[in-house]
Amino acid sequence: MDTQTLHQQAESLREQEKYIEALKTYQEVIVKYQQEKNYSKLADALGGLSLTYKHLFLNSQDQIYVVLAQHSTQAALEIAKIQNDETILSRCYFNLAEIDLLKQEYSSAVANFTQSLALLKTDNAEKGRAIYHLGEAQWKNGQKEEGLANFHLGLETIEKYASDNDSYTINVWRSGCCLQIAVALKDDDKTQAEEYLKKAQEIIESDDRLTIRRNQLIEVQKLLQ
Repeated sequence: MDTQTLHQQAESLREQEKYIEALKTYQEVIVKYQQEKNYSKLADALGGLSLTYKHLFLNSQDQIYVVLAQHSTQAALEIAKIQNDETILSRCYFNLAEIDLLKQEYSSAVANFTQSLALLKTDNAEKGRAIYHLGEAQWKNGQKEEGLANFHLGLETIEKYASDNDSYTINVWRSGCCLQIAVALKDDDKTQAEEYLKKAQEIIESDDRLTIRRNQLIEVQKLLQ
């Protein structure tokens, strides 16, 4: 199996919540990319490894997974700096910001999402994802007005440039944004929160591939009850 196909298999295993199998596959992918001296893809695979550790933390609340996620992302960041690959650098800062959110270090998350956005030179759906996550960090950092504005701008940007990516990726990002808005507004505007929850549910139920989002939907539904 070629390395790119194996990399896709690791991503698929992660999205199916087969995290241990995903970790093993990512490790094999990382070795192969290193042997091939494909360092940009190596950094990308380390990012996927970090995301897998993030999900393992969310399932177990074991802080060791946060440490492992951070080390994987830091390694990816150093490689991306050597390669001077702005796309991968942007993803590394994005992943660092997500780890900041796990650690409830919201001002650092705002800074890292802002850095991620600064490296995305073209308006596209991936930029929309970064914008709405910046909104999440701002909201949690007490910057509610800026946060809500970026939630909406992020969703609009994802939907405007939906043709940039495959339908699965777009549905992951759209539903994730809607869930985040629903959680953010649950105390301040429950009616609007429920509207975004309904939109997220429609997206998730339309795509059987959204296994992780389906479980997240259940949690948010409980939260809003």
